[in-house]
Order: sequence, then C-alpha cells, then structure tokens
Amino acid sequence: MKRIFYSAVFACSLLLSQQPLQAASPDPAALKAQHDLVKGAAIYNSTCAVCHNNGIMGAPKPGDKVAWSARVAGGFAPVLANSIKGFKGMPARGGKQSLTDAQIADAVAFMVTKSL
Repeated sequence: MKRIFYSAVFACSLLLSQQPLQAASPDPAALKAQHDLVKGAAIYNSTCAVCHNNGIMGAPKPGDKVAWSARVAGGFAPVLANSIKGFKGMPARGGKQSLTDAQIADAVAFMVTKSL
C-alpha cells in the first residue's frame, strides 16, 4: 500500500513540476534550409507586398524586427497557419486562393528570414 501511495505522490509531483512547453522562435538558417526563399520572394512580390510593404491594416513589414519577433515568438507554425487561414484583416492565402500551403510557407519564410 505504501508503494502505491509513494508512486502516486511521485507521479503527481513529476506532473506538477513540468513547465508548459513553448515553441521557440524560428531559426532563420533552418527556414532557409527548409523553404525555397527565391520562390517565396517571387510570391511575396506578386501577392503579399501590396499590403506588407506599406503596413496596410497592421501588416508587418519585412525587416521590421520588432513587429516580426512578437509574431514569431510562438514559432513559425502559428504564423503560417494565420497566413493560410487569414488573420484579422488579411484574407486567407493573401487573397490568392490558388497558392498552395507550400507556396505560402515559402513566402512567409522569406518575410521571416528578412526580419529576424
């Protein structure tokens, strides 16, 4: 009986001591290795730049380290998901529904690597 009690206490203390896991900011070198930034730049220039170059409706400008660091603090995946689904005033896929998830990822990676 004591063994079960101590096992339960140990298990509870182990669970309570765990810190919630948070995603780390993306590593620009890893993004460069995982995404085609040349294609991302082309997609950015043809679709994203209209709003992001001018900061329309709060769109973060590429190179704005403060704006981007706050957005990617939770990792690359949430930023990508917002870009695919749309976020606040930004339409899904930047308004170009023909873009694939991979193309969106390349464009987001292009902006993030210019900004960190």
